[in-house]
Amino acid sequence: MPLISNIYLILLLPLLVAFSCAIVKNKSINHLLIVVVIATILVWLFKISPIFIQGKYVYSNIFAVDYSLLLNYNFNIVGLSFAIIILSQKLTSLLFFKEQIGPKVTNNNATFYSASLVNIFSILLILTSSNFVNLFLAIEIYSMSLMISKNAISNKEQKKMIISNIFIHNVSLIIFVCCLLFLYISFGSFDFNIIKQAISGDGIAKYSVLLILVLLVISVCLRFLQFWSCFRNIKARSAIQQYISFQDLFTNTIIGIYLLIKLANIFYIDSHLLQDLNLDKYLIILVLFSSIYFAVDSLRQKNLRSLSIYYCIHHVNLILLAILINNQSSFVSLFYYLVSMSLSVFTIYLISVIIENYIFSGIVNLRSDKKKGAIVICNVITVALFILAISPISILFFGNFYLIKSALLHPLYFLIIPVILVICISFFVTTLNARADLLKKILKEKILKKILKKSQINLSFFNYSFYLLIIGTLIGLNILFIYYSHQISGIFLEMSKFILVNQI
Repeated sequence: MPLISNIYLILLLPLLVAFSCAIVKNKSINHLLIVVVIATILVWLFKISPIFIQGKYVYSNIFAVDYSLLLNYNFNIVGLSFAIIILSQKLTSLLFFKEQIGPKVTNNNATFYSASLVNIFSILLILTSSNFVNLFLAIEIYSMSLMISKNAISNKEQKKMIISNIFIHNVSLIIFVCCLLFLYISFGSFDFNIIKQAISGDGIAKYSVLLILVLLVISVCLRFLQFWSCFRNIKARSAIQQYISFQDLFTNTIIGIYLLIKLANIFYIDSHLLQDLNLDKYLIILVLFSSIYFAVDSLRQKNLRSLSIYYCIHHVNLILLAILINNQSSFVSLFYYLVSMSLSVFTIYLISVIIENYIFSGIVNLRSDKKKGAIVICNVITVALFILAISPISILFFGNFYLIKSALLHPLYFLIIPVILVICISFFVTTLNARADLLKKILKEKILKKILKKSQINLSFFNYSFYLLIIGTLIGLNILFIYYSHQISGIFLEMSKFILVNQI
């Protein structure tokens, strides 16, 4: 009972504090409130995590009706791990982008922070949903709160981009509603567990179920895997766009990955629906072609922010391969790829933001003190990229190891393994190219053509030591993750067993 009450408090805390932010008009207090709320929830989640690692979960079904939004939920180790990842990134971004957010929320701080807390509430609802009605409502609350928070800090150009996404949002909504209708006609219920059991049995209309699965995947991809929007965001010059890009590139993508895993758990893992219809091999080939295309296309990129998008696409393709291969080792690799994207690629993205905001902008004069600043920042970039992407032993390496291990048991291993190697090579080459290009620009100081004010002449890169501290902390987490990889592999093994056996 204490565990259940703790979960209710975790779910309700952001919503309760959102009302406080709507009343409080001081942006510093509101910013502090949201940081404290996220930090508190993270501590809570870490505190209860040992219970879930043992394979236990909490399935609450107080009312038989499917639309009890808070009273019916399923919280397990998979939802817990995704919650920790997403909230950790949210907390980091609120600290890292405080300078960009601050000036934009002067008049709309109550709206922005209230919507952001409702957004966190909706994320927790998505991760604990036990039926499709709750999931649908949670996704809609998430989309609306994200749109409101973006609108509160956006300029005219960014608001046009937000409005352009409303059409895609509506298409996704219509598809999902149609799926709800088809699900109820086919199974007489919206409950994940009931639908999974029915699909795993005999006598189901396989093509009807396949149509529902395809429509649900399309709806999820349209709503959460909007990489085209991420490429458009790069062209926007406003500093706040960097925070908005983080939402689109990382938070949306990670939620999308979670929903794809959930759909696979319901429709695919136990039922072997795609295998029975001989579609799994065709889908794997399609993902392999996509992987090769983006791997080759990324070779011409040298901008770290652009490469961060390609790296996310690489990780999503590898995760799709892991789901389609569908064995224990492939699901272990899936969690390694998830951590690699949410930690390593996220760190690369923040490094690119520091370079863009402080070095390329000319705010920091690296030539001061006989070029020492330029040399130090070059060394920092080199060490960071080596640990995150260039080093042979990285979080990505462990993901590739387990995926190759799982691929050896698949009939298409002769295609899968070479494509994994192609992705690794493109990741390695593009990182080296970006590093070389950055170091060349910084050391030759082509970026400092504009005349700096006298007050800026003696600035050094230590003026943004707080941002470097965040980067250093994230790099340290990468190192710790690699060092304790054996113990972490054991945890991922238990999580993969949970996905293969239980309803997530």
